[in-house]
Amino acid sequence: MENDIDSQEVNKFWAGVKIVSCNVASLNLSTAHLDSHNNKFKTKITSILKNKADIYLLQDTRLSNKSHILKKFALCTEWGNFDMLQNSSMNRRGVVSLIKKSANIEVIEQINSADENSMILKLKKNDASIVIANVYGPTQHESPNFLRNLKNELTRFNNLPIIVSGDFNAISNCTKPNNLRCTLNKDLIGTVNIPNPRNSKIIQDWHQRGILTDIFRARNPEKTEYSFVSFNLASTQRSRIDLTLVNDLGTKLIKSTEYIFLPRCFDHKMQLIKLTIPEQSTPRPDMKNLDLT
Repeated sequence: MENDIDSQEVNKFWAGVKIVSCNVASLNLSTAHLDSHNNKFKTKITSILKNKADIYLLQDTRLSNKSHILKKFALCTEWGNFDMLQNSSMNRRGVVSLIKKSANIEVIEQINSADENSMILKLKKNDASIVIANVYGPTQHESPNFLRNLKNELTRFNNLPIIVSGDFNAISNCTKPNNLRCTLNKDLIGTVNIPNPRNSKIIQDWHQRGILTDIFRARNPEKTEYSFVSFNLASTQRSRIDLTLVNDLGTKLIKSTEYIFLPRCFDHKMQLIKLTIPEQSTPRPDMKNLDLT
């Protein structure tokens, strides 16, 4: 268990930091050598990095044996130079985190899940530590203990701000719609089925008990929002399966969260998470009008 920490100090040191979280549906690294018209890798990574964040949490990266391509690219980009941390060795699933070097964020600890569904990072900026987990939730039939294992790993960090973000393939509201057009559940439309009911029930329980709160829904209880739209244009199904969950200290650290549309090569919206606003320094007096008598 970490020592108690002054939340005001954490907020001061982490103020102004931006986090982007996004399911990339493969980074298409096999296209990295092609011309710009056919280079899906450049199209995707450019669409993400141009948002000028300090930390990027990418899911469904499918790096396989091509991680060196992303690592080399990330070292020197138009939007900054990034350190790459990965848990993605297969041609399926996987997560990657990019941290901007100029943000002066130190990685103290990295915990990768064996199924490559998550990466927990203990990060330090100046003298203040926080924990960020990059999550790609499994389907209903895979890794049935994933969320419980994730929570157990996070338990020893309870005295730090915790931010868990990614594509959970689940929602935080298990209210079942009456029909395909029913908007009773503001996180779901076009289906009467709850995605991944087992994990959705766990996340709903966490949210309701304040263990890990769905920060967007807590602050926007009546807003209808969907983050996933299928590549199948005939599908009318929409859902908000991309979530950011936080503990109480994490709630105090976050200024805002929003969902942002990306080009059609993505089937998920991007989450943009902004941490607290930097304190404004007191302006210096106008020396010309300063009364020195």
